[in-house]
Amino acid sequence: MEAKEEGFIRKVSFSRVTFPERILKAYGYDLIKDTMMVQQLSNNEVFIIGRRPLEQSEVPKPYPGFKFQGDHKVEDFQNYFEVVYKESVSNNYDIKLPKDFQVDTLSKITLCMEENREFILIEKATEKDSNRYEKIKDLKSEFGKNLQHFVGEEFIYLQAKAKSFRIPRLFRDRAGIRIGEKVRVIPVDSRRLLIAKDALICAVSGDTMDPIKQTGKEAIVCKECKKKENLSEVNEIIKLLSTIEQKLDQTSKQCMEYKKKCEHQCKENQLLKDENEKMMKRVGKVEDFLQSFQSLIGDDKNEIDL
Repeated sequence: MEAKEEGFIRKVSFSRVTFPERILKAYGYDLIKDTMMVQQLSNNEVFIIGRRPLEQSEVPKPYPGFKFQGDHKVEDFQNYFEVVYKESVSNNYDIKLPKDFQVDTLSKITLCMEENREFILIEKATEKDSNRYEKIKDLKSEFGKNLQHFVGEEFIYLQAKAKSFRIPRLFRDRAGIRIGEKVRVIPVDSRRLLIAKDALICAVSGDTMDPIKQTGKEAIVCKECKKKENLSEVNEIIKLLSTIEQKLDQTSKQCMEYKKKCEHQCKENQLLKDENEKMMKRVGKVEDFLQSFQSLIGDDKNEIDL
């Protein structure tokens, strides 16, 4: 069956896909006790069978992207910042904000999680922002309580301002932010604030890698590899390690599939075993009946001979 509407983009984790509650409820599934009916169409396609038919107007639609993403990518921040605060990440992943930003008004939060940039932009929300974007609690019902089912490089939501800002798990997992670590809190202007990890110096090339402008990748290298003339060799090693990682990923997925097939086969074997035991009992009963019948015929013959 071909999809006539926009599809839902979801993360696949250990061969599992999680759907928002509103979709499952729309198709008549009970979230507590129901088992979903699924038909395998091909290696990469499955067909989920609903428990009740829907009119076209009732079919759930994908969550509109403009509710959590901007019209354009967040701007580049390349200028030198005059004021930079260093704040420690608390046990609750809270960051203390400068006094100028500790006002009880609505904020627009942008999580930038691109391949080359990782930072949080906090802005004073405009009336247009408040009419367009959603509060994070409303988005959690769609993407999970930790936003773990979101797929993308930019995520925007609204939040009431306070004395501190809690870094969402979606961002801190991608950026590798840990409790007790110090991060930069940078006022861009009177309306905007940046939160980002500190810039690092690449041990191989000696270049500065600032997550506001460019992120780097960790690699273990020997002392000799620090020399610039060996950079090409290091890059080849990194590419090789990346290829190995991808193949291990594929192998892991294949193992999960084989495990499922084995579990399915074990269930079928158990069913066959149970059927075989039932059949053996029936055969035993038939044999007992035949023996009794033969004994009865033998007694009748003896009586006739007499």
